[in-house]
Parts: sequence; structure tokens; C-alpha cells
Amino acid sequence: MTGVAALAVAAAAPAAGAQDLFVQQAAGGTLNGATLVLRGVAPRITSFADRPQRSAGTESLAAFVKRWPASFRGDPPNAALEIDGAPAGRDVAIVELRKPRYDAKARTLTFAVRRLGARAVAKGGLARFGNRADSGGKGTTRFGRATLFVDPGADTEFGLLTFQAPAASAISITLDNGTFAPTYGNGLFITNLNTPALQGTPSNPYSTTSVASARVQPRGISFTTSNGGAGLTLDVIIGIELPAGGGPLTGTATVPGGGRLQIGWDSGNLQTLSNGAFTLQPPS
Repeated sequence: MTGVAALAVAAAAPAAGAQDLFVQQAAGGTLNGATLVLRGVAPRITSFADRPQRSAGTESLAAFVKRWPASFRGDPPNAALEIDGAPAGRDVAIVELRKPRYDAKARTLTFAVRRLGARAVAKGGLARFGNRADSGGKGTTRFGRATLFVDPGADTEFGLLTFQAPAASAISITLDNGTFAPTYGNGLFITNLNTPALQGTPSNPYSTTSVASARVQPRGISFTTSNGGAGLTLDVIIGIELPAGGGPLTGTATVPGGGRLQIGWDSGNLQTLSNGAFTLQPPS
């Protein structure tokens, strides 16, 4: 098995450093001094980037809420609530979001909020709302159709990972101070699955006899290969939220004998990992 497939898919990766937002639409809701309730929410949330190139993806709202603690790690995101058809001065509220609660049956999404001013969005993905931000207010506001734009705030880059594992083995990578963002940018997690028998497809990557089990979580990715066959070669283009302050990314790798695990920011400069701890410098 070789890394040739990884080099081939790397050219399809969206450019690093995009400005991303999560976007949730609602049929209506209420906003008071401490609570935002969105009603009639869509079951999927959209992520998109508009710099340096446009790309978009979706994930289930339930999954987005479930990974909230790992995604924001004590640093609650800012958001802009844009209310359709409302008069100027009452059409854009800037808030800090905490403690999301999603009721799929009732189609409601509830947050604890803190009202913010225009200065909170002077930079970043919400800057376009700065000159439209409402002055505030502590009373209850009822509104109709609206859109919530959530700025994750983290510095997210596109990484390239290659997994190569023989049969009957386990291979994994776990992050200490970063988070994998599977839906960041183009919304695809697995961009290429290449086994010796050409089994599996990007749209259903685990439908192959080479994979016995797989776990994809914000802090780690792991695969166990089946007892038969010639093993697995897997190439992944994925968003990686970097540590605050621009420091190196650290984590732990599990690499079986005869296997190979690489991580990097482009195909020409992949770092090959051994069993144990690793350090990866952020892209320049």
C-alpha cells in the first residue's frame, strides 16, 4: 500500500483559513434577556465558508448540539439573529450562546444568551452584521421567520490525513488540544476510500469488508480492519480547529505493525506518526 491516493485527492481540498459560519433557520421564536427560543427549526444546520473560496455542508442539528461541549470547550460562540421583515433597529440581535437544548419532536432550539453590542462582531465571520446590530434591550421580543448565524470563532484549517492498516488491526489518531470538524467547508468527511478490491464509495465509506468498525468523534478518529482481505487505505480531508493562541497541535497516534498514519496541511509535507504522542506545528 502506498500514499499515492492521498496525493491525488489533496488537490481537491478547499483552501485553508476560510471564514466559516453555522446557519440555522427558524419559523419564529422569542428572545428575552437571558433566553433565546427558536421554533419551527430545520432538522439540519448548514455550515459555509465564503473566503477564500465558497463551500458549504450540512449536519443534523441533533449532532451539532451533541458535540457543542467539545467544539467550544468553555469559549461560547457569538451569533447574529437576523429577523426577516423587522424594522431597522430591531432586525439584528448580537448574542453570546450557551447551553443549547434541542427538542426534535417540538422542533425547538433553546439557548441561554447574553446580549452583546456591535463591537463584539467587529472582526470575524459576523462582521457584516456590525453596522446593523440592535442597541440591546431586556424585554421579551417575539419574532417571525429568522436566521441564526453562529460564528465558531476557532481558527480552523483543512488538514489531510492518510490511514493505512493491514488486516486485523486498529489504527487511530486522538487530539489533545484541537478538534476535528467533519462538516467544515464542503461537508464531506471521507473524500476517498481506496481498498485493494476498490470496495466502498465516498458516500458510504464503511460499506466495505476491509473495515470492521469505525469511530469518528471531535477529538479522535479510529478504524479497526477486518480479519480478511489486504487491509485498508483511507484518505481524509477534514477541518481541524487549532489551539487558541496559534500553538502546535498535540495528540496521540496508534499505528499497528505494517501500518502507516500521516497528518499534515498539504500532500507535499505530511508528517508520518509513530505510536505515542506527536506534535504538529500549525500551517504557516
